[in-house]
Amino acid sequence: MTSELERLLSQITSESARGVARLAPLQRSPPGLPAVFTGVEALDDALRGIYDDDSGGSSSGDAPLLELLGLPGSGKTQVLYHVCTTIALPRSTNGYESHVLFIDIDGKASPRMLAQHMRDRVVRAAAMPASEIEQAITQALRRVHFFAPSSTQSLIATLAMLPKYVHDKGIAAGALLIDGLGANYWVDRKEAAHIRLRSRRATPFFRLQQLLVDTLQLAHQRLGCLAVAASL
Repeated sequence: MTSELERLLSQITSESARGVARLAPLQRSPPGLPAVFTGVEALDDALRGIYDDDSGGSSSGDAPLLELLGLPGSGKTQVLYHVCTTIALPRSTNGYESHVLFIDIDGKASPRMLAQHMRDRVVRAAAMPASEIEQAITQALRRVHFFAPSSTQSLIATLAMLPKYVHDKGIAAGALLIDGLGANYWVDRKEAAHIRLRSRRATPFFRLQQLLVDTLQLAHQRLGCLAVAASL
C-alpha cells in the first residue's frame, strides 16, 4: 500500500496557480507560438512544444498529463476552453487544426461559450470577413468531440473506448480535456459506504478510484496527446 502510494505521488508535479489569474488579459505570444498563454508554465510549455509539427498532433511521446486544481469559480473550465480553442482552430488563425476529446463530467461545459472563445480569438488573430469567421468557428467546433459520462463507471468506460473511437473516426487527437473530475466523489462514497473492510485497497470505492486512474493513464498513453483534467 505504502509503496504503491509513493509510486503514484512521485508522478505528480505541482505548478503554481497564481498565473491563472493573468488569463483574462490574454497576452499575445511571439510568432510561431500559440495565440494565448494560460499562465500555467507546464501547460504553456506543452502548447508550445508538442504541437509545433505540421501534422497538428503530438510530435513526441512525452505529451504531459496535467491536473488543474482550484476553488469553484477560479477559472479551471475557462482554461480548458482556451486550450480547446488553441488546438481546434485552423492554423490560419493561430490554431493547431487538430481534434479535441472533451469529457464533461458535471454537465457544465457550454459549446456556446466555447464558440464565443473561438470567435474572440479569430477576431484578434486575423482580419477576416464575417462569413469566413463563422466558417472557421464551425470547422473548429466539428473537431471538438464532447462526451458526457454520468457516473464514474461510465467515465472509465468512456476513457477505455477513446483510442478505438479515434481509430474508427480516422482522426488524430490533439488533446484530451476532462472537466469536473471528482464530481461523482460523494456518490461513489455513498454506494460503497455499506462495506467496511480492514484493507482500504479492498473497498469498492478505492478499487473504483484506482481503476479510474489506471484507465486515464492508459488512455493518455495510447492517444499520445496532451491531457488536461480539471478537478473539483
